[in-house]
Amino acid sequence: MFTLRVLGTEPNHETLSKEDSCPTLYLRQRSPDGATRIDEVKPLAFKGCSRTVLGHEPGDWQSGFDLDSGANSKWEGVGEHEFEVFQLSGSRDEAKIHFVSSNILRVQIADPTAIQRQWGQRVKGIAADITLDKDTYRVGEDVPLHLAIEDFNADVPIYSWDPTWDPCMVLGIELQDAGGTPLPVNERFPHSSICTGHGFGPRPFPKGKVVAIERKLRAEGWLPNHPGTYKVVITWSPCFGRRDELPTGGWTADLKPYAIVHATATCLGKFEASLGACSRLRVETRSEVCDCIVDATGTLTEAATWIR
Repeated sequence: MFTLRVLGTEPNHETLSKEDSCPTLYLRQRSPDGATRIDEVKPLAFKGCSRTVLGHEPGDWQSGFDLDSGANSKWEGVGEHEFEVFQLSGSRDEAKIHFVSSNILRVQIADPTAIQRQWGQRVKGIAADITLDKDTYRVGEDVPLHLAIEDFNADVPIYSWDPTWDPCMVLGIELQDAGGTPLPVNERFPHSSICTGHGFGPRPFPKGKVVAIERKLRAEGWLPNHPGTYKVVITWSPCFGRRDELPTGGWTADLKPYAIVHATATCLGKFEASLGACSRLRVETRSEVCDCIVDATGTLTEAATWIR
């Protein structure tokens, strides 16, 4: 998911909602193949709205506010996608309905599997990677995390949480200071987002396919609130074991830890009050030891994880 930022270029224009109201907007999205949809949407957080999505600061027409773009929930696919926002001008009861429209925003969605990866050392046929957009960030600037895991040639079928159905469970993310200590809560920006899932438990992991995962440091609750050099650590816990199909259509599995993987990167995250030179940074990925039992419905009924 990514959001679209909306601002009123004419804050006092009569066609824009008053500051204390909750605007109803219409988002037009056009895919590369020409397929077009228009959805009625509300701001994720707006000062006049009673409902606020956790993790988003309430805005207004002057400061701006966020809309859900619908990526991966209402549309998907690589290539150029087109967005335009509309708001009703006047009353719905008039003979003719008029809308105020935004500029047209074109976003190029790249194939995440085509990103040049600096894979860590393969262990028992699996590996992980972290890729960042640039070397240095300003304090308060969010950090997109382009993550990837892959089963290149594991000896046995492995299992992992599904990044689509249970995105919070696939990887653990942590930010450490230069001394390797996890950043305490009082040294991070406030975090209130909630990640939900379906609880399907570990599922068969594809072999020979890059599984790309997109995260942001702020949403994960790890964005630092002061300058410094930090290390991002991600944790992946693939498992292996026996999986038995049941007559009811479900399955049961007794899974055990498969391997621990590491990946390193340099020059990936010096936070400064202003942009400056890049410092050396080491990034690691580690897997957890996992022990999972899944019942006939595919729901995780018992699980324990610990770092080896």
